[in-house]
Amino acid sequence: MKIYYSRAFFALFDKIIASYPVDKNKVSLCGISMGGFGTWELALSKSHLFSAIAPLCGGGMNWRAWYVKDIPIRVYHGRKDDIVPLSQSEAMVNSIKLQGGNVE
Repeated sequence: MKIYYSRAFFALFDKIIASYPVDKNKVSLCGISMGGFGTWELALSKSHLFSAIAPLCGGGMNWRAWYVKDIPIRVYHGRKDDIVPLSQSEAMVNSIKLQGGNVE
């Protein structure tokens, strides 16, 4: 059986939005390392749900950068990271900039 974690995340997300007084215009997403990869993937899947994202030490499918070009993004990644290469974050940042995106 294949598990689709993004489906599980968005099911939980929908439940939280329905159950609590959440300002849907102020939902941001952040994650570090594997969570940084998850932040990219979730935002690339449904960017309209997030007001901003902050992936730390992650990477993503940079050919899909245009999906997130319209939301503010702040990326953090240390040059000495020996687990996830800095180039992973750089590829995302460069691709978003090429699309005219709002990324630091």
